[in-house]
Amino acid sequence: MDLVRDVLLFIHLVGFGALFGGAIVQLGDAVKVVNAAMLYGALAQVVSGIALVGVLEGLDEPVDSLK
Repeated sequence: MDLVRDVLLFIHLVGFGALFGGAIVQLGDAVKVVNAAMLYGALAQVVSGIALVGVLEGLDEPVDSLK
């Protein structure tokens, strides 16, 4: 179960990287839009975040809801 948690955490961090990278890429553009990297990065963060909470609840580890 720790391997699943670590894989989900890695996916969560990659999602943040995609979201942040997509925002950095469009800094020079005049028109600001949500590009594919930002969309899929945000989607990866939401899905992996929900899965991480489920795994932590299954392991009986405390979940910090304020984070």
